Amino acid sequence: MFTIMKYLRSFFAIGTTVPKPSQCQINKEIFDYDGHVIETYWINYPIRKFQMNSDILLLYLHGGGYMLGDIYSYRGFECYLSCLFNVTILHLEYRLCPEHPFPASVDDAVALYRALLCNNISPSQILIMGDSAGGGLSLLTIQTLIARQLSVPRGVIVLSSWTDLSGYGES
Repeated sequence: MFTIMKYLRSFFAIGTTVPKPSQCQINKEIFDYDGHVIETYWINYPIRKFQMNSDILLLYLHGGGYMLGDIYSYRGFECYLSCLFNVTILHLEYRLCPEHPFPASVDDAVALYRALLCNNISPSQILIMGDSAGGGLSLLTIQTLIARQLSVPRGVIVLSSWTDLSGYGES
């Protein structure tokens, strides 16, 4: 099963790659929060430094059916989003299925959000955005924050979010 997933992931990356503009800066950062080691990538286009106490931060949760997708398949798209919205983007490399079953991806997203708050980034500075499975993960993250009575971010943006995992919905 894992060999098949590795094969599928390599083709997913090839098929979804948008060229990364040369002026786009991508820097890896590992967050460690409450036992969670979380791999992330800061994305800025044009190149600039994120201002911790004033800038809006777009936390991006990629699509891929919770099994596919990573920084390599989304970096070009996220660079263009950074330019379009004039914001810093933080890409989360959440743990993928089947190696890490639900709710691992939700745990990663919530842990990263809480780590950002511990780093003096206000909830009012944070937008969470995702496409497809990442859109569903964005909504699950918000639901989890509310259920735990934690502060919620400024907003959430979902693009064609995958919300019915049963497969019985009409679309």
